[in-house]
Amino acid sequence: SVGEARTAYDLMQMMEPDAREARDEERKRKQWTVDLQNALKDGKEDVTYARVMFIGPSGVGKSSLLRGLMGMELEAANSTVLADTYLLKNTWAKTDFSSKWCNVTEDDEIHELAVLLHKTKKQGFETSSLVNPCPTPVRVRHRVLQVSSRSDIPEAQSSASHTVAVSNLKKKRKRSVHLESPNRDSEFLGKAKGIQNFVLSEVVKKACILSESENFQVTDSTPEVLLHVWDCGGQPVYLDALQPFLSSHTMFFLLYNAADGLDSLVKSVWLEEGEKTEHGNLEVTVLDQLQQWMAAIHASLFMKENVLSCTAEALPPYPRIMLAGTHGDLLEEDNCKQVLDTLESQYEGKAFSKLLVDSIILDNTKAGEVDDKPFMKVRETVQKFSSENLTVKTPVAWVLFRKILSKAKSSPIVTFKEVLAVAKSCKIQEEVVPSVLSFYHELGVFLYYPDVQELSKVVFVDPQ
Repeated sequence: SVGEARTAYDLMQMMEPDAREARDEERKRKQWTVDLQNALKDGKEDVTYARVMFIGPSGVGKSSLLRGLMGMELEAANSTVLADTYLLKNTWAKTDFSSKWCNVTEDDEIHELAVLLHKTKKQGFETSSLVNPCPTPVRVRHRVLQVSSRSDIPEAQSSASHTVAVSNLKKKRKRSVHLESPNRDSEFLGKAKGIQNFVLSEVVKKACILSESENFQVTDSTPEVLLHVWDCGGQPVYLDALQPFLSSHTMFFLLYNAADGLDSLVKSVWLEEGEKTEHGNLEVTVLDQLQQWMAAIHASLFMKENVLSCTAEALPPYPRIMLAGTHGDLLEEDNCKQVLDTLESQYEGKAFSKLLVDSIILDNTKAGEVDDKPFMKVRETVQKFSSENLTVKTPVAWVLFRKILSKAKSSPIVTFKEVLAVAKSCKIQEEVVPSVLSFYHELGVFLYYPDVQELSKVVFVDPQ
């Protein structure tokens, strides 16, 4: 009756304010939970993920450069063995390239998903099935190139230690593929499910907070760039070892010691806990080694595009290599210009020259000075490369999948069966999973080799 309804209304008004707020919050939480499930099923939004590879011989200053880009002071570092990997983000404003890079935190990951959720809710959900965000199906192809077959490139060096290292790696991989067991599957899937429940709960909480924030605006602006950074050894013996990890989604920085001179032999050094040990010189000049790497990147990218002839139109039409000389503090300004002019004259007209963005000389002693112009130029180059070329509309479910699989790992390798289970829980269709893995493989987040029989049933979720 009207009287009873009025009495119920009066009782509601008499409820404690905290109780009414709690009911409102619960109602909002339930609605955002429904919206999140819809976003995972049908939502697609722009994301910008890129890989950055710093390649150079030991002692050249790769780790110092990375620290400088993160606004950290110069300090002694150990030599890189093949590669170290990091997940970073850039936090600069759209027109300000002076701010530092920083490590991606768990809160950053949650925030990204919450923002994607807001965007999908505002724009409406896609009604089409979720497929590969790339315009054509991704098929990963990996071949080892013999750079020495190019008549204009000096022969790549080899060593007995490299042969032993590769042999040991193959044995380790052979042992690692036997991973399937009921106990392992149960443990991994239980952990993955717990992580997923936590992430989804936190995303809903963050979405609620953002919806009530006066400072948050859902816009269609370029998304924040997330960088997967590889710090790689550039010694000649790594020319073959790193080729399977080269991709067109990568911005390459080829580092060399500018103070040594382009015609000097590359020094073989080892750094550990601030102590430098020299092991003589390699039988390759600084200039020759730079050309070897440029040719290797150029040839490898063409092979992976399944192109038989090297033509300028075969690769996506954007440059992605920057030559970075270090130890600029030991050179006068005129000497720096001479080095850069010599480089330009040497690669002019070469096929790989179309991949070059620029050449630059850095002073790593200024690491941590965020307003240093060369460091700002590096950040600007990465920002421009990523935003203009690698922003792609990606299913929200794929973003969640990456986060779950990255956090659920108890070992660097998971089985394809485990990957399928995580994908299913993220509402990704089984037939799409290879495309998801190939997408992240190109970014260096996961490593997936469907064309290699021994490795086709596993995924490397920790490239390190």
